[in-house]
Amino acid sequence: MEINNKDFDSKIIGKIKEAFEVKREETHHIVYKIYYNGNQIARTYRSHGDNEMSDKAIFGVRRQLHLSLQELKDLKNCPLTADSYKNLLKQRGIIKE
Repeated sequence: MEINNKDFDSKIIGKIKEAFEVKREETHHIVYKIYYNGNQIARTYRSHGDNEMSDKAIFGVRRQLHLSLQELKDLKNCPLTADSYKNLLKQRGIIKE
């Protein structure tokens, strides 16, 4: 699976923003904190620049977002919607209503 930083920001984080509050912080990495009903439910980050993410970085992102590799692919490529992602997190007990 290939993800460049531009796609990560626009396709993955952009879609997550449709259902969650996302705060971006710039440190030595770009950090995204994801909130639901005021509670932080996930935190992920990427390096600066427009380069491709390494396999290790992709593994970390999918784990931090509570997704399988296939679900991360689906989130990037659009079969997995923001609402579907929210429902997955509910099923996994990450978020509660």
